[in-house]
Amino acid sequence: MTLETKILNPITLKIGDKENVVIIGEESFSLDNGIMLGSEHYGFNLVSSYKGNENITVYETQCKIVGAQIVDNNINVYEDNKYVPWRFNKTTGALVNSAVFSDAKISEMEYVRATYGINSEEELNELNNYVKNKQ
Repeated sequence: MTLETKILNPITLKIGDKENVVIIGEESFSLDNGIMLGSEHYGFNLVSSYKGNENITVYETQCKIVGAQIVDNNINVYEDNKYVPWRFNKTTGALVNSAVFSDAKISEMEYVRATYGINSEEELNELNNYVKNKQ
């Protein structure tokens, strides 16, 4: 079982020494307090500035993005129905982990079973094994 990734109406995250914001269209929102999204946003552009170098990476997502926030020294990006979010180091922009469906949360596994027919750990691993970014 695979769930295709896509980019549709993506958000942009700008992180680094000077700012940590989400850009949607022409508006910019601080990540200090976090942001919840109500529209359909699949995929995101991560623009990280570290030691004078700017790096842009495009990430496709399987599910729509529902929010983003700073947690400790990480920027978390949340996909709908995924317990484990995308995590990026707030300072360097380095990927800490990708968003995946998790068997750690009962309601999430119920959703995955009902929606995608996933019944085993192997099937869950296959669902989570997708190309997570494009350089």
